[in-house]
Amino acid sequence: MALINTLRNKAGKFVTFLVAAAIISFTLNDLLGSGSSFLLGENHVGEINGEKISNQEYQDQLQFQESMFRLYTNRQPSDADRFTINDAAWRWLIGKYAFAEQYDKVGIQVSEAELLDMLNGANIDPTVASFFSPNGTLDRNALNQVLSNPNAPDVYTQTFWSVIYPAIVPARERIKYENLIIKSTFTTTAEGMFSYHSQSDVAETEYLYIPYYSMSDTAVNSSITESMIKDYYNSHKNDFKIEDSKSLEYIALPIQASSQDTTDILDELADLKKEFISAADDSAFAYINTEESGIPYGRFHKGDIPFVLQAQLDSLVAGRTYGPYLEGDIYRLYKVNKIYNDTTYYSNVRHILFRKSSDSEASNDAAKAEAEEVLGMITSGSNFQIMARQYSDDTQTKNYGGDLGWINDLSTSDDDKEIVETIFAQTAKGVIPRVLESAAGYHIVEVMETKTNRMYAVASIERAVVPSNSTIDGIYRQADLFRSSSKDVKSFEENAAAQGFQVAAASDLKSMSQSVGGVLGNARSMVQWAFRDGKVGKVSEIYEVNDHYVVAVLTDEIAAGYRPLESKKVVKGTEIYPVKDLIKVELRKQLKADKIMAKLNGATGTLQEIADNYGEGAQVYTSSDLKLFSNNLPTVGDDPIAVGKIFSLKNGETSSPFKTDNGVFIAKMMNKTIAPEVADYSAFTLGVLTTLRNNIRDSRINDLIEKDADIKDLRYKVY
Repeated sequence: MALINTLRNKAGKFVTFLVAAAIISFTLNDLLGSGSSFLLGENHVGEINGEKISNQEYQDQLQFQESMFRLYTNRQPSDADRFTINDAAWRWLIGKYAFAEQYDKVGIQVSEAELLDMLNGANIDPTVASFFSPNGTLDRNALNQVLSNPNAPDVYTQTFWSVIYPAIVPARERIKYENLIIKSTFTTTAEGMFSYHSQSDVAETEYLYIPYYSMSDTAVNSSITESMIKDYYNSHKNDFKIEDSKSLEYIALPIQASSQDTTDILDELADLKKEFISAADDSAFAYINTEESGIPYGRFHKGDIPFVLQAQLDSLVAGRTYGPYLEGDIYRLYKVNKIYNDTTYYSNVRHILFRKSSDSEASNDAAKAEAEEVLGMITSGSNFQIMARQYSDDTQTKNYGGDLGWINDLSTSDDDKEIVETIFAQTAKGVIPRVLESAAGYHIVEVMETKTNRMYAVASIERAVVPSNSTIDGIYRQADLFRSSSKDVKSFEENAAAQGFQVAAASDLKSMSQSVGGVLGNARSMVQWAFRDGKVGKVSEIYEVNDHYVVAVLTDEIAAGYRPLESKKVVKGTEIYPVKDLIKVELRKQLKADKIMAKLNGATGTLQEIADNYGEGAQVYTSSDLKLFSNNLPTVGDDPIAVGKIFSLKNGETSSPFKTDNGVFIAKMMNKTIAPEVADYSAFTLGVLTTLRNNIRDSRINDLIEKDADIKDLRYKVY
């Protein structure tokens, strides 16, 4: 009990200190930032189960999650990581306020004795054990030292109390709750039997299929009435349930180099080239004048020399300068400082490996025999790369046709000495006409380039093709002029058309969306603007996103609830009614189904005769190995209704016309093979139970608890 009290007191004080430091840091960094809650005049970022979540509590949890991230990844989080960290912090708060109530209802708690056991007993928490097992073995001495002296100032102790310890009890409570629900689920033998037959029974079937797309929409459009649309909407209202959402249009001006920028870079390189030619120390000159990311000097053989020089290898002259060449978005100048013969030789080869077995001479003999057989196939004309993909046991090279690249005559061990010597003894390109042996196994080797010791010392100067400051300023002014002259959606679109800017649309953005329109990656600032300041018709400030200057206009906003039937969007001057348009798609299917089934009503004869009488759009297909669990029909795709209907038929029985989401069918069961009964269905029953429990663990518990907690996510105020 004394240890528990010590843990509470010490850990509490230490965590309080860290939280205070984190808050001070956050305040200093963000007090004047555009995302600051102080500027917003807000002090909470959401509501969970009736509890308002303060910005301070949210920031505390962010600090905690970021510490966890650093601990487990040993690096600083990137922008993409921070989005994940934000989500993890919010989900932790959901666990605290939504799940805690459920824990209380069912009496879940972690006792003091249990906590002691998780810290230093027979059942140590896995996270604790991992933290104190740097070499894979639990260090009890280090564990005891940290537990007995929580105030120790070392980073190891501080990390345990601030990052590991606070998560132990919540994690155990969650595991207990999940296990309580999961253990209450069960499956019957009848369910196991059904699973067995759904996987094992096979149907041979013939079916007539008339897809809805085979009938023109104009054939039914006039039959769709406003009353039908309203009735469908009212009976399917849950299909249109939505969160708060915003829609916008935007233009994105790429921040890229102009033709003048390219000309300036080439002029600069032309001047540098004159100096490069006469430079006494090539490598020093290149080092001083290349971009920071460039490698100014290198020694190359035929296989790794820059590609533009490789193409003119035979004509390269020592002392001569070449270029500039555009390689990707970088211009490079090269000067060949020296051409000489090295003591190390290089050769370009590929191989097919038949791996030896460590304990079977017979297997090794079989591997060698197979290698000799494949070698015979290659020498008779079979493609080496195809043979490598088919036969090689070298998993690192087989998918690349056995390509080993350029190897040198020093890249060998005693086990491989003979094979390397054989490769470098070749005087002509081609497949070595015998199987070579190494410690790894038996090799078929093709020499792509015979040995060479010719080396090239090359200095290089590079300039990236990037926009100049004046170009960037010009693009910004262009965006700013567009923004200042656009007052609403109409003028936004008119100005874009007049200036030749492409207008893109992003619909149904959520408050925590990270990207916009699936194109602009980390556009969080734009989303934040839309939810914090945006009103329909309002034009945004200029945002820099993915090397673009972006200006947006808000075109639509919908409050959480049900998307209104009459909701509309104006896209490039055209009114679009998203809900009505979706409903019309479904109504067209229903009306087409009615027309098709009416035409099929009373049809007799074989399915092919019925299809012929129906006319265009009707086709007859067969499947000889249909299984109930697949839910998939050849040529149709996913259609569980059709598959289920087929399996309900008896041998020789033909169905009446029936409709699914894809079209109208008539099916005939040619033959259904029922798998023989087995003595024990427990494996199938367990499979059903495992799937059920995994589904519960992965999503259903979260979905149900969060739905009941009435969560309001307002994090866009600060992130």
